[in-house]
Amino acid sequence: MLAEPGHLILWDVLSGREAGTQNLADSYEGQIEFSPDGKTVCVTSAGSARWFEMPSLRLLKEEPADRLVFAQDGGFAMLARQGQIIRRDYPSGVETSLGSSAIIGFKATAALSPDGQTFVIGGEKGKVALWHTHHPGPPTMLEGHKSLIPGVAFSPDGKWIASASWDGTIGLWQPNGRNIRFLRGHNRDIWGVAFSRDGRTLASGANDGTIKLWNLASMQEAATLHGHEGPVSALAFSPDGKYLATAGGGAVRLWKAPTFEEIAAAGTTKWARR
Repeated sequence: MLAEPGHLILWDVLSGREAGTQNLADSYEGQIEFSPDGKTVCVTSAGSARWFEMPSLRLLKEEPADRLVFAQDGGFAMLARQGQIIRRDYPSGVETSLGSSAIIGFKATAALSPDGQTFVIGGEKGKVALWHTHHPGPPTMLEGHKSLIPGVAFSPDGKWIASASWDGTIGLWQPNGRNIRFLRGHNRDIWGVAFSRDGRTLASGANDGTIKLWNLASMQEAATLHGHEGPVSALAFSPDGKYLATAGGGAVRLWKAPTFEEIAAAGTTKWARR
């Protein structure tokens, strides 16, 4: 979790307590990526990618980058750096530029498809762009949003892309760029989206402090979760699909899927800086 300006916090899920913390100078609107082997975590914020050892959070290195996302098999990572879209292959470290983009800003967000073939960036002025990760060239643009895109996500099977926008809508797309639907229900700016592990549910978080759950079979809102005292800026399902973690208002809340009852940890109903 990238919490209150300048802090990266590692939480122990069982106890609901901090397992580690790291001060980050000049950080804002960051994106966090665990490496596939679980040995490191990379935080991109304020134009820098900072690599930390797990679980000590010891700083390992720092490099220029706006966003970095790992392929699930660990064979490469995609970077947005100084307007360029770059694939870095491992273990060689060789980098290939796939093209450039003018939509990348400090609130940009990025995701990589499960098969590693498609890289998506959401950025300024409602722009969403797709790149093929192994073929340089211009991106496919997804058109329809009218404001900033601070959240994007791929479904577990890679067949859908979800985009969260400050225009109050959630876009659902096919990887070829075709729009499936715009979901409407939040009253305020939407910050993030996350697919459940079975691909049946989409979770979204917004400025009004709510999390909405969407039934993707019916394309209807299934439930609204309340509890955060500020904008819900990040959401993630656990790898086993049993939990949904949400961050907002200076706290991380944990919900049990698929019932989405909030889990009390260490005698409290939320994890907060003490």
